[in-house]
Amino acid sequence: MNPKKTTALWILNADYAEMSEEEIERQAEGLFRMGYGGAVPCAWGREGYLSESYFKAFGRILSALKKRNMHCVVWDEDSFPSGLSGRFLPEQYRARYLSRAVFSSGETPVCEGNPVAAFLRGADGVRREVSLPCAVPENTVLEVYECRLFTAFPMVDYLSREAVGAMIRVNRQPYYDRFPEFFGNTIIGFFFDEPSMHHVAEGRMISADFPEKFHREYGYSFSEVCPALFGDAGAGTAALRNDFFRLRAKLFAENYVGTLAGWCREHGVLGTGHFDQEEVPNPSLLTGDLLGAFRLQDVPGVDEIWNYGRAKPAYKLVASARQNFGKRHVHTEVFAAMGEELPAEILYREALDAFARGVDWIMPHGAWYDSSPEAVNAPPVLSDRNPRFAGVLPAFCGTCDILREAFEGMAPAPDIAVYYPLETLYADACFNEKSAYLGECNSLPARYFEVGEFLFNRLRRDFFYLHPENLLRASASSGTASFPVPGGRTEFRALILPDMIAATSGTLAKLRELLEGGVPVVFVGGTPSLSAERGKTDAEITALAGELLRHALARQVQSAAHYLFPGTVRECVPPVCSLESGSDPALGDFLPIRWRDSSGRERWLIANGTDYPARGKLVFRDGLRALPLCASEGVRTEEGKIDLPPRTYLILDVEEV
Repeated sequence: MNPKKTTALWILNADYAEMSEEEIERQAEGLFRMGYGGAVPCAWGREGYLSESYFKAFGRILSALKKRNMHCVVWDEDSFPSGLSGRFLPEQYRARYLSRAVFSSGETPVCEGNPVAAFLRGADGVRREVSLPCAVPENTVLEVYECRLFTAFPMVDYLSREAVGAMIRVNRQPYYDRFPEFFGNTIIGFFFDEPSMHHVAEGRMISADFPEKFHREYGYSFSEVCPALFGDAGAGTAALRNDFFRLRAKLFAENYVGTLAGWCREHGVLGTGHFDQEEVPNPSLLTGDLLGAFRLQDVPGVDEIWNYGRAKPAYKLVASARQNFGKRHVHTEVFAAMGEELPAEILYREALDAFARGVDWIMPHGAWYDSSPEAVNAPPVLSDRNPRFAGVLPAFCGTCDILREAFEGMAPAPDIAVYYPLETLYADACFNEKSAYLGECNSLPARYFEVGEFLFNRLRRDFFYLHPENLLRASASSGTASFPVPGGRTEFRALILPDMIAATSGTLAKLRELLEGGVPVVFVGGTPSLSAERGKTDAEITALAGELLRHALARQVQSAAHYLFPGTVRECVPPVCSLESGSDPALGDFLPIRWRDSSGRERWLIANGTDYPARGKLVFRDGLRALPLCASEGVRTEEGKIDLPPRTYLILDVEEV
């Protein structure tokens, strides 16, 4: 099952009981005339969610969409974030979090939850684990760690398969119980919106049985980890944090994302949606492992909200689910809260940015049921009832559909991999007074987005982010590395390691294998000096990294902006196709993107998502020929030279000669 066309978020921000059949028909017809191929009907914080009047209106919506051969993706929550349906569930399925309280001598320790660890810490900083209740001697403090129920609002426990299953019975199964005949045809998927562990106590979410699961996973007590989660616990802190955040990310992905995706597969529809704050470099307190969470999701997604370009770096991270896990489609929910005065040109800029980065399903936010200004809290209104966009939307949707169809069954095939430095991100993450929403951690750099954007915008080289688990699965020979994905293998010819400061011995051993197989490895910024595994010291990791850096194919530069970086990249992996351009490099995004299907057939996309003309000459390596397939109006090609007006694209078929 594939998404058909551009899909509008249809915001049901008025009383569901007032949605007459005539109004629903009028709205659906307006969406159809604007060029939308489907809709995501979004319950938006009104009374009656999941009531009989709600489902009566939803049945009419499905009939109206089916009549027009439009698809429906079901939004799984009342407004957002997904998980608030926990309010319908018993307390046992509600979210919990890890708290820390410190008591001084003379104070009486008070526990409000289930204690998971307690330590007496002396003036010398040494901790001694104790059992509760416990008196606090002079010149010591008592640290108490508890698992507490989160009471600020009723969020479901994302880490519990049972809790998520209970939520499914509340906010997904009722659709199938009432509308089974629409599943797999009109209803093509279910959508979650902005689930994140940061919603619970600034990202300190754990489940009630987390200590037991931790012990089963690693063979030692969860109590040993607790001090390292709230500050520096001395030698081994990085390894302890890696164990905690790795397991928590696994539980979030398997028990939340995986349980939802499994239900969708059982009912013949796609599982899709997006998480919160995808553009934050360190996701440890949000999703744990953003890229890894896409493994179990049918159609990964991202949103671009508030202003143009906010999530540009995240587009590439989310789209890298294609190369890491063989995903066929990636969506973006875009334009929300960009304002009623949003220039129409931004529609095209966003779409071209997305496709250039591998995102091929556009979901504009949104078409509001009640579009009066006082009723729209996240404009613009992208529907026929808004005269500012009514004349633009059909052509915009048509452009998105042409691009999507041109690359159906294909995925970008870059030859550069940029490592997704999870070990370093985990080593830097802890529960402090900084903002979990903003991903603020401590002191270690997290500049992989900067490296990726410099490659893409300044050097005009495509790339994908490589998940650590796939690095460990990779093999290399004759200068090419690859690893298996559903439907084939993903290849790369060079690996860039941005600020890889924490590492495991297994990861470093795999890097040596790649080097021995002829694949260049470029360290950018920091090099490994912290151990991300118990049983290995920081000194041992530093020594192993030093050996790697002495390999003939290893390189090190201070940063992506360093003057040696461009030459190093070109030396390590010469481009198959380059775009010699006299255009200002600050234009960015003006580069040839190779797309390939499982048979090896190639198409190349060149997009100019800027407000300025872009010109250049395409230079392919010997043996390749490019033939124009389709282009925006006004694009000119002659003897390898191309001229792209603002907000246009060119698609080329490329073949061997």
